[in-house]
Amino acid sequence: YNVDVVMEPVGRKIARWIENEDQITDKMNTSRSILVKDRYDDLVFLFENEFATRWFEEKFPEIKLYSLL
Repeated sequence: YNVDVVMEPVGRKIARWIENEDQITDKMNTSRSILVKDRYDDLVFLFENEFATRWFEEKFPEIKLYSLL
């Protein structure tokens, strides 16, 4: 495509894929998480640490997160 690409670190360390993507809302984006898409167009939450991951799971128990590891 003859374009320049700039890659920047986002400061997030934990990736969790989402089982039930249809239940995701904008209010679930927080200062400690980022919602992105992977190369297969699946939604992925990126969390800055384990605390942020646990907080999200407690606040939104209807959202099923999973790791690929």
